[in-house]
Amino acid sequence: MKLRKKLLALGLAASILGVSTGYAQDTYTEPSLSKTVTVGDNLSLPTTNLTFTFSLEGAEVEATELVDGTVKKGPADLLTLSSNTLTYSNNAFTDGSNGKISFNVNKGNTETGIYKYTLKESVAEADQLEGMTYDPAVYTIYLYINADGTSNIYAYRNNDQTKVTDIAFDNKYVEESDTNTDGSLHKVSVNKVVAGNLGDKNKDFEFTINLSVDVDGTFTITDEQGTNLGTITTTNKAGSTTINLKDGQTFVIHGLSSSDTYTVTETDYSADGYVTDYARGTESSETAFAAKAMGTADDSITVTNTNNATVPTGVVENIAPFVIILALAGAAGVVIVKRRSYEG
Repeated sequence: MKLRKKLLALGLAASILGVSTGYAQDTYTEPSLSKTVTVGDNLSLPTTNLTFTFSLEGAEVEATELVDGTVKKGPADLLTLSSNTLTYSNNAFTDGSNGKISFNVNKGNTETGIYKYTLKESVAEADQLEGMTYDPAVYTIYLYINADGTSNIYAYRNNDQTKVTDIAFDNKYVEESDTNTDGSLHKVSVNKVVAGNLGDKNKDFEFTINLSVDVDGTFTITDEQGTNLGTITTTNKAGSTTINLKDGQTFVIHGLSSSDTYTVTETDYSADGYVTDYARGTESSETAFAAKAMGTADDSITVTNTNNATVPTGVVENIAPFVIILALAGAAGVVIVKRRSYEG
């Protein structure tokens, strides 16, 4: 690896100084810087504007890059970005660049050589949207000031030795799953079970959902298959809605970040003879669980309504003698009928 870096640097230095190396040169393409935001299924970004900030700074030079002093730490005013920020709102960039940033080379009287920089996304923690996964990539940028006054820019991602022409930063607003392990959002599933010999499995049971969130937005509710059942739009960081479920049905609340809290409460059906049980993991309660922060994992709640008929034991005891008398009377009637039939 070190030898390869030395050879690369020697070749570049020779090229800059106008010396033929005997190797074919690649067709030069200046890299472009692009910003994308990936939003997962059943999710909506908050309505607030999001600002993405980028940092381009001169980088310290490693010993393997010091070939005849041609690689130097890049000065701040030599290579700059056309903009250090991009604004994203309502699923689009609002600055007219469509998520693109270009490089500016301010050569002035800069001497011939190779100048090294690092480029990364640099959003202050206080300005980061909870639930958004920010691209951690760090690009190494080499600026070549050539003897004929021209310049070239080469980029490498995360110390990889392969040049890239697309300097891409992709932020993800997705739920964590087997296919999106870098997701930071989670969901709550609510399952309905009706039990007991008088439990009506075709009955609609009403649930009230209350959300308290870090950033106002719209939160989608679906069934298990992903069919939209409704939304909750929060105002002043709070919102609620109602959803009906029958036995065997499930609704899913999507897009909750770690500090967002939720409560799920079923309407009281005790007057109809139902006893209600809430279960979440190892927890069980006859009343709705208190508001819970989403945390870093999905949640699942099962609400069971049981309605069993009970036959009063006193009724059986009171009618038993009459049942016996009727049975004996019936038996006597059969004997008399048979005897008369015989005598006839």
